[in-house]
Amino acid sequence: SRARIRACRFARIVAVWDCPPWHPKMSAKLVIWLASVLLLHGLVAADTGLSAEWQALGNPDDGPLPGFDDIEAAAKTWLEAEGLADDALADKKEKCEAISESLVKAADTPHDLFNGVRVFATTMKKALEKEDDPQLAALDKAIKLRGRFVKAVEKLVVKVGPWKAQMRQQMEAAKKAQEEAAAKQSQEPESDVDDTDEDDPRF
Repeated sequence: SRARIRACRFARIVAVWDCPPWHPKMSAKLVIWLASVLLLHGLVAADTGLSAEWQALGNPDDGPLPGFDDIEAAAKTWLEAEGLADDALADKKEKCEAISESLVKAADTPHDLFNGVRVFATTMKKALEKEDDPQLAALDKAIKLRGRFVKAVEKLVVKVGPWKAQMRQQMEAAKKAQEEAAAKQSQEPESDVDDTDEDDPRF
């Protein structure tokens, strides 16, 4: 039966990982396994950790989205920062500076869609203002906020989609009005101008 097949598959997974599913070690492996599955099916971008739904918002065919590339840059750099060694202070400073700059650019765009990411930029900036061991601890704490950052960005999908649709409609309406104006102008008869004066040598 299907139930028996599922049970057998689950038993194989447990057997491979050599620990029960409720064991902490199993939980960590399960998270890693789920992440690999999401990446395999294209549900999460490997270089940014953001969803396919978010990535789709950057399609230029649907119109521009100011700040999108800056969010992408911050997400990519943030993933890189998570993989740094514990004592890599200089590298963490460099990454956090880049993340902060990208997030500020995103928040400063004409629309207010990305204003919420400014809080992460502020946290990074405060961490960078510290020195030595306190700075390293503050940077580590800021880098660990990536999960909250991803969650905040994913919540923007429901807002950005309608905004882009509205902008696209406005652009199409403006283009249509421009085309109609051009067509109307081309249909207007040329004015009869007496150019005899131009041919008169006395002028």
